[in-house]
Amino acid sequence: MSAENGRQIPTSSVSSEETKTSRRPDQTSVIVSTLFLLLEEAILTYLATDGLGNVLRKLGHTLKYLLS
Repeated sequence: MSAENGRQIPTSSVSSEETKTSRRPDQTSVIVSTLFLLLEEAILTYLATDGLGNVLRKLGHTLKYLLS
């Protein structure tokens, strides 16, 4: 704290550089978000090109294989 005209004025103990870096998302969350977006895009592209019926049929075969 610094005194100015007899008043106590709080000053930040965090430097401006620390404040800038703490507001940015960490690298792991950015990578995970990007991977989910790519996965979503791949699924939507696959659905658009292969047709929903074929996708459901393949999903059924996959589930049957996994459960057996």
